[in-house]
Amino acid sequence: MGDADLPGQICRPFDLNRTGTVLGEGAAFLVIETEAHAKKRGATILARLSGWAIGTESGERTGISEDSAALVRVMQQSLALARLKPEEIGYVNAHGTGTLLNDRQETVACRRVFGEHMPPCSSIKPVTGHCMGAAAALEAVVCLEALRNGLLPPTPNWAVRDPECPLDIIAGEARRTSAKHVLSNSSGFWGNNASLIFSRL
Repeated sequence: MGDADLPGQICRPFDLNRTGTVLGEGAAFLVIETEAHAKKRGATILARLSGWAIGTESGERTGISEDSAALVRVMQQSLALARLKPEEIGYVNAHGTGTLLNDRQETVACRRVFGEHMPPCSSIKPVTGHCMGAAAALEAVVCLEALRNGLLPPTPNWAVRDPECPLDIIAGEARRTSAKHVLSNSSGFWGNNASLIFSRL
């Protein structure tokens, strides 16, 4: 039985045998406001958006160059804005499309930013599919839930380690965490990259 007969297993981010991504449909949004304004209207505050950055580069169509310079830069800028050190990040929600190029180059970027302090990492695209413009918002919601519930989502379908993707991939089951800060990466066509950091209140 091939992948075509098991559509739920086609997308395998960071797995040695990955063959690409699948499209999904979905939508999500977050209300971003000052803490004072949220308290004044009696809102439930889920987390703090403590760091963010966006950037572009004239790389390949998929948006990440061989040295992953733009993704490195936006992660570093989001850390600087949040006034955090790399070792303070407790989880990375990877863009993780399941394509050979994207996963390896995102790995390069993460290793350059975090070095020996690489936090646990996962991609939810095997569950949601790649929802294109909605992907970043959906993944931001997952990051907020990870902070609120103390559970990091796994990467479904990940089974065989790719030596070119030396990351701490969460596989099988959700992993418990006491992380105070999580980071979410997004990369788009034609060189668009973004990185968000959410922090527990």
